[in-house]
Amino acid sequence: MTDETISTARIVRLLERTRYQHEKTSMNLKVRRALINQTTAEFSEGNRLGTLLPAPFQKTSLAIRTMIGAPAKAAQHYASRIASNRPEISVVPITTKSNISDTVDKMAGAQERLDAQLWVESGGRDCQWQMGWAMSVGGAGYYLTLPRDANFGLPDRITYGDKTEDEIEELKKSGMVSPAPHEDGGKLIYAEHGDVWAARRKKTMQANFESGRSLFTLQAYPRDMVLREKDNDGIKWAAIVEEIPYEYCAPGSDLARTAAQYNGISGEDIDRYGLFIDKKTGQIVGGIPRGGPLNTDWESSDVYTLIRFFTRTEEVILISGQGSVDTATEIWRGRHGCSIMGVPTCPVVEVPFFQTDVSIEGQEFSTPLSQVFGIVPQINQLLTLASNAAAFNGIPRWVVELTDGSTLRTEDGEPKMVESGEVPGLDPNEAAAYPGTLKQLIINTASIEKMLEMYLEQLEKMMPAPVTSGAAGASAAAWQVRELIQQAQETLRQPVDNHAQAVKQIIQMWHDWLRDLDVPIYFFAAPGKRNTRRDFRSLIEFDPKDLTDSIVVAQELDTPGERTIRVQQGMELLKAGLIDYQKFFEEYDKTEDSRQAVIDMYVQQVVSYVMSGILPLGANPNTDPSGVQPVIKVVADSVRGALNYALLEQSPNYAIATAEAMAQQAAQQAQQMQPAMPPGMPAPRPSEAGEKAQFGQGDANLAFSAGVVQPGMGMAPDLSQQLGNRMGAPLA
Repeated sequence: MTDETISTARIVRLLERTRYQHEKTSMNLKVRRALINQTTAEFSEGNRLGTLLPAPFQKTSLAIRTMIGAPAKAAQHYASRIASNRPEISVVPITTKSNISDTVDKMAGAQERLDAQLWVESGGRDCQWQMGWAMSVGGAGYYLTLPRDANFGLPDRITYGDKTEDEIEELKKSGMVSPAPHEDGGKLIYAEHGDVWAARRKKTMQANFESGRSLFTLQAYPRDMVLREKDNDGIKWAAIVEEIPYEYCAPGSDLARTAAQYNGISGEDIDRYGLFIDKKTGQIVGGIPRGGPLNTDWESSDVYTLIRFFTRTEEVILISGQGSVDTATEIWRGRHGCSIMGVPTCPVVEVPFFQTDVSIEGQEFSTPLSQVFGIVPQINQLLTLASNAAAFNGIPRWVVELTDGSTLRTEDGEPKMVESGEVPGLDPNEAAAYPGTLKQLIINTASIEKMLEMYLEQLEKMMPAPVTSGAAGASAAAWQVRELIQQAQETLRQPVDNHAQAVKQIIQMWHDWLRDLDVPIYFFAAPGKRNTRRDFRSLIEFDPKDLTDSIVVAQELDTPGERTIRVQQGMELLKAGLIDYQKFFEEYDKTEDSRQAVIDMYVQQVVSYVMSGILPLGANPNTDPSGVQPVIKVVADSVRGALNYALLEQSPNYAIATAEAMAQQAAQQAQQMQPAMPPGMPAPRPSEAGEKAQFGQGDANLAFSAGVVQPGMGMAPDLSQQLGNRMGAPLA
């Protein structure tokens, strides 16, 4: 498909050809949904679901169709694993310098928060769940994204073609009009001053963001709703086909108004025209050039078919009768402007679960559920037979066996069935009324049960591993559980990566649309990983010209429970000295900047020890294998001593309080160190050491042994707490 305009007739031919190839895929997906939802009405014939009833049971009122819930359980598992973690967007700054400047880093952080906010506000989280379901059940799903409003809802520039010269001069003086006219359609006219127009657009953009109105729309579609054709550059064209109710096409509806405007109808007449079907031609009429007052040959339909057709440059909307595309009528056409790094792109993004090496329709994609969907109908059929046999055996029935070995029959030639109600308790006198022997009919289900057991064993192997759903491994060591989880996650790594890459494409499309704006964009967002201020949400202004497509989108596989197990495994390795802190943060804690995390940890340890004298993590500073804790202790002792010395110099009251506390602690320690006195001995005098310490003459060693640290050697923990209380906030 080139940039050339594609005709409606060409679109219809493409749709007809592709839909014929797509029919088998659509039917398979309908069957899969019926297996998941456990509905039998639509597919009871043909036994696609495994719920066929044998002839004897079809004639009875007690007919049981049994379906298992395994498909729904498996689909929910895979869908939730794809959708449980949101995509993490990282901007990779590009610079010619060896180090990234603070400005570049700050700008990268702002864009990360902008991209994340755009994903959320466009409905990305809800669409992600729908996409997970579409990928798991159908093997692939599709995203469609477009700007919510034309030109993002920004006001057009005001022109003053109807103003007099005096009025123009007054506008010039007020700065509301441009100094010179510009040519418009061969006519020179004055327009709104560029600065004034830009200010209005900026104000509108800010108001839209403050009201929570998203810039883009995002929808997720299952595989059977999308027809498409691909080439070496990706999707060449795509059509989203869906059935809509009559209300969407009635007079006054958005579609009917769009069709009317597209065909030159305006004013009060616009709401008179709906979209109807011509009985003679089957074509859609109304709101199109042939439209006029309602005609008796026109009729409404309960359901219409809406077709949104996209090339790499155009969007075309067509309406047809239910279930058909050959009579589709074009009601709108326009250029969507979608591109990635300046290259025109179809706004429909394909997201496969597994991509196969086959390009044949229906075989391009694969999902682990395909095996489940293949075996479940057989299990359903066996369960249906077993359930009906059990119900049959539960209601006693007899036939009459005659003396010659034959069976008593009805006038129709069928075996005479004797219901339990006719011979209650099988009273011998009542049974004697029949010219033979009563024999109870019993259906032997042994073979059914044996086959059912075999199929259920096979199904168990096809279902998701129990460890990924928390059903196993709870008593095992963290590393053992983690190994089981990693093995089970091998199936999910590719589809999750495929989804992350699709999100990257969508964000790059958004970037190109936003670059066409001449005003900044605004967004509310919590500060991101590059900003340590996390206690507020602020309105952030961002110039679209600063957007970069140098981004990485990643998506975690682990659930919160699995992340806990992973961190536990890392802590075990860290404690054993097999890994260092950076490797722990990088591979087990999954911190985005592991180097910075290590630095932050050491800084926090120094701060904590400075303020409290307690080493975090409870590590022994003399046995720490990393050799870091002794360094922290030395640094912290020096800092605490310097802080204490400065406070002593600057505050006489603090100095007195410190001396008193030191004396008290020394006296208490000295008293505790004195040996117990024999009975009858006089009580000892107050400690001389304590008295001397009260006047600053105490023994330094005694003070140290009492937990009082001299300036330059750190501050006692309890004194640090007292200081924190005086300051009105506890010290960390």
